[in-house]
Amino acid sequence: MFDESPVSIADGMKSADKKRKRRRGIIIAIVAILVAAAAAVAFLVYSGTLKLDAIIPGMQPAQQSSAQSSSGSPQAPGGATSSSSGSSSVSRSSSNADQSGTVVYEYTATTSDGVAYKVNDTVTFNAEGKCQSTHMVLGFPDEAACADFLENLQRDYGSAYALDSQEGANATVTIDITSLKLDREEYEDALRYSVEDLTVLKK
Repeated sequence: MFDESPVSIADGMKSADKKRKRRRGIIIAIVAILVAAAAAVAFLVYSGTLKLDAIIPGMQPAQQSSAQSSSGSPQAPGGATSSSSGSSSVSRSSSNADQSGTVVYEYTATTSDGVAYKVNDTVTFNAEGKCQSTHMVLGFPDEAACADFLENLQRDYGSAYALDSQEGANATVTIDITSLKLDREEYEDALRYSVEDLTVLKK
């Protein structure tokens, strides 16, 4: 497995994007199945076809009646509902938290021609935690390898790519990667798949 040829960062990101979409499809399918099963059980309990003591041993009739009443009411009053509502509010508040900022990575990558180069990568995230852009400081062993790599970036990213500066074997570029729709975890997965010596310098 260690003899596999290295892949480019772009290919690593595309691979992570495909995995994310596949994982999202699996999660949606599982949730749909669970919701359907829960709805079926709730209907059987409410109609009296299925007794709760068959599901929860030791439940008394009074508890069954209370449980059925709660399940039949769209908004059942009581501490349980308030607690659930409070938990939902906390969950929504957490998910709506501002996740904007930057993370700085350092790593060694390899071109499709097998040339190793150093990267200092500053990634910007929006409030939802999605990658917006990557600002890369690149260091190559020679000017020719640097020029070839920059040409490939231009071809792969088109108008999303901007060359900030180039001096000999060193260059600085900025790439708009919003179209990839990657969060931090997915971006780092892409890096781990395609680079070596990955280090987080700043969060």
